[in-house]
Amino acid sequence: MSDRHSWGAVPGSTRLAKLGRSLQRRLPVDGGGVGRSKVTKPAGSAKELLLTFLAFGITLGMLLGIVLAVPLSAAAAITKGAPSPITINAPQALTYQSEVQTRAAQAAAANAAENIQPIIDVTVVERQRDELQRTFENITRIRNDAALSIEARAAALSALPTLRLVPAEAAEIVQLSTDEWQLVTDEARRLYDDIWRNQPNGLSELDVQALRERDLPYRRVSPALDDEQRRLVLSLVGTFLQPNRTIDQEATALRQAAARAGVNPVEVRIAKGENIVREGDVVTEETYEKLQNLGLVFGPGGSVAILQKLLLGLLAAWLFTSYLYRYQTGLWRNRRGLAVIGVAMAAILLAARLVVPMWDTVPYAFPLGALAIVLTVLFDGRVGLLAALTVAPLIGMQTDQSIGLTFTLMLSSAAGVFLAQRAIRSVSFVGVGAGVAALTMASALVFWLDSVNEWPRWLTIATFSVLNGAGSSILALGTYHVLGRLANVVTPLQLMELAHPNQPLLHRLMREAPGTYHHSIVVSNLAEVAAEDIGADALLARVGAYYHDVGKMLRPYFFTDNQHERSNVHDSLDAKTSATIIIDHVREGAKLAREHRLPEHVIDFIREHHGTNLVSYFYQRALREDTEADIEDFQYPGPKPQTRETGILMLADGVEATVRSRAQSGKLRPVRPEEEGERAAPGVQSIAEVVDQIVTERVRSGQLDECPLTLRDIAIIKESFIKTLQGIYHPRVDYPQPLKAQSAVPEVAR
Repeated sequence: MSDRHSWGAVPGSTRLAKLGRSLQRRLPVDGGGVGRSKVTKPAGSAKELLLTFLAFGITLGMLLGIVLAVPLSAAAAITKGAPSPITINAPQALTYQSEVQTRAAQAAAANAAENIQPIIDVTVVERQRDELQRTFENITRIRNDAALSIEARAAALSALPTLRLVPAEAAEIVQLSTDEWQLVTDEARRLYDDIWRNQPNGLSELDVQALRERDLPYRRVSPALDDEQRRLVLSLVGTFLQPNRTIDQEATALRQAAARAGVNPVEVRIAKGENIVREGDVVTEETYEKLQNLGLVFGPGGSVAILQKLLLGLLAAWLFTSYLYRYQTGLWRNRRGLAVIGVAMAAILLAARLVVPMWDTVPYAFPLGALAIVLTVLFDGRVGLLAALTVAPLIGMQTDQSIGLTFTLMLSSAAGVFLAQRAIRSVSFVGVGAGVAALTMASALVFWLDSVNEWPRWLTIATFSVLNGAGSSILALGTYHVLGRLANVVTPLQLMELAHPNQPLLHRLMREAPGTYHHSIVVSNLAEVAAEDIGADALLARVGAYYHDVGKMLRPYFFTDNQHERSNVHDSLDAKTSATIIIDHVREGAKLAREHRLPEHVIDFIREHHGTNLVSYFYQRALREDTEADIEDFQYPGPKPQTRETGILMLADGVEATVRSRAQSGKLRPVRPEEEGERAAPGVQSIAEVVDQIVTERVRSGQLDECPLTLRDIAIIKESFIKTLQGIYHPRVDYPQPLKAQSAVPEVAR
């Protein structure tokens, strides 16, 4: 049914139905409300809302990312190459492919001797032997040169470019006899040939160096040589030893690459409880890798892993924030509420990181449902459900049973959301906890029970599932009242407390201004039923109606509700003074409510229930006294109603006061259904006509322009008012008088 049809369907509303398009332009069509958080007109431009969206999303993402990335154990202080500050045993069994051991195996395979491809130059041996022989001939020639002195011969030997003799060696050679020199040269040639005879694969540079340093000094020579001559032989041979084997770099690189590729990744198995490192032991690269894979230090990749987890937090926050921005627009005007949501999600994730690893066998006992329940009660079931679905996979990452834990937490949280939407009393949380426990147990049986015959395991699952449900409900009940105040959201339990007649402010209103108290009770009935009919917050509407006129009890007899048989004090006051006193009950009421620490949502009912209406009675009097009276002196300060509930209260307040006034003056016709067609006396109105008149006047004056009541809501509210008021002001039966006075004493007693 369209808004126009539903509007016109209400008896007596034909004039209001003719407002048509002008009313549709003036009344918003989107409820826009979320839970009991205050819904107002947009506080800023679309750009400001977008900035709020970005700030919340980035902040939430950073919080989640930091909680995921920062190590929480003492093992975070461990560094490679330094002593470990603690002893660490493996908290869980783990199998992984070791990059450290794989690299070592690849290096060993590549450096194997068979992968080295040599190039042997067979000409080096003969070339060096010939060079050795020519050197001996040059030395012999210098030794036999009679034209030179002994010193000159030694100097000439030292100058030989191929030999590089030190002066002592040169002097010794010169002083040798011919037979001794011949013995030295013969022994040097023999030793040279003997060395190469034992090197069929040639000599590399390293081999030659090793021969000179470690082999030649211990070689046996002819016993006919003394020590000086022996050293001379070894020096001559060592000088002419040159490598003849080099490495074929290209062929060797190809073989080494093939050897590396042929090495399979090394798999490491860690048993639960296995010692990884002891306090004081130096942390090797292999040990550090084990700690990384166990998640006890910064993960593999170091800063890269941290960035990955930060990115994961940002992506999770993007999912959650995008939903709120698109479908929960009312929340963007409650920044305190957004802050509470973000901190609650980060706090529950932090608690999971601390607790879940310690509950390796029963991780499903973690009470994520508390987050879902709290957010559902404070804001909306969709907000609570999506928050739980966002956090559950991040918690699942904390254990090797991630899929099972994620699904278990999701399902148990969903049960809490569906049951908590009707939780308005403390006892309601018992049922919510039972639902969470049931879904937790059903899910845990799927993932943690291997055989139906494991009766002890059945008992464990049932016990910890009940603990999860109880913990979720207790945590939610214990925190949501405090979180509601922090989030600027009034909770159902808080409203139930405020609705009790023994509340100090309400009890004082009942004693000091009984007429106003009665009026508030009737208005609360009207507002509550109407709010239920349009799907608004009926409890909030009722409690707001209780307190909307508390400002009147400071001067109760200045209001007709409480004058009874007293004379009207306004008869002796000028119009402006009377109007000021009447208007002040709004300001004084808000001040009084704040002194009694009433929630802002209830104070809004006090401030908004008259909007910026005109106190027309006194304004008309003022005009008769002074035609230049300022209209602003006779207007309520406002603001206009900002929520559906305060809009309902404005209408209910005006309707009840007008209907009661007409009923007291005899100008109200509480028509029976069968009498609807009867002609009314002049000046007499039916309840439907009064309701139609008051609602039309409020709409035309623009008092409902800023609250999200739709045309359909208005039509339903009118019909609800009419039904409720007809129940109060229904026609009475006129009982006949007795025909004859009866004796007080029965006849049988005479």
